[in-house]
Amino acid sequence: MRISRVRLECTDPEQLRDFYSRVLGMPLIGGGVQAGRTRLEFVAGQAHRYHLAFNWPPNQWQAGIEWLSARTPLVADSQGETRFEFESWRARSVYFWDPAGNLMEAIVRDRVDQEKPDPEWLCVSEVGLVVESVAETRKQLNLPIFGPCREDFCALGDDEGLLIVARKGRVWYPTDDLAAAPAPVLVEWEGGQFDSEIQAGV
Repeated sequence: MRISRVRLECTDPEQLRDFYSRVLGMPLIGGGVQAGRTRLEFVAGQAHRYHLAFNWPPNQWQAGIEWLSARTPLVADSQGETRFEFESWRARSVYFWDPAGNLMEAIVRDRVDQEKPDPEWLCVSEVGLVVESVAETRKQLNLPIFGPCREDFCALGDDEGLLIVARKGRVWYPTDDLAAAPAPVLVEWEGGQFDSEIQAGV
């Protein structure tokens, strides 16, 4: 599932465009930036806390960590760890905050065969969708279950694109205090889209 566009709401779009372009090196485009094949847009509105993940080339794991940590602090869990392994997903990741307090993730996936000579943002590969009912949203989206899928959490899609459906109030990993809260979001992918304003109340 290739995510082509993501739109987030924030109080200062220019601040986020500056961070993602100047600090993270994503080219400016229109009202946002180009993260590999995904257009990431920021629109003015209220403050929210989102979770997204960006794919890195699998062969650039160590170089990517060095590159990113030189530009912005990495998020540590309660044990002080900043690198996280997901064996069932065959993936490894690090997390960082953007200026709006969004929890962002850089991840490499062993099943994504896309080697590059340097660290590179390949795409937005995960978008957190916070809803009242995970089960109802899963049925509506009708996407393959990537796993795990529980009452409060379900990952839908594949290694190239996932919708992380989380129940309101669930704490985002690896923090111990960032509770998931509904927020306006538009996600477009090949053959579908999720618009929180249309799906409100799901």
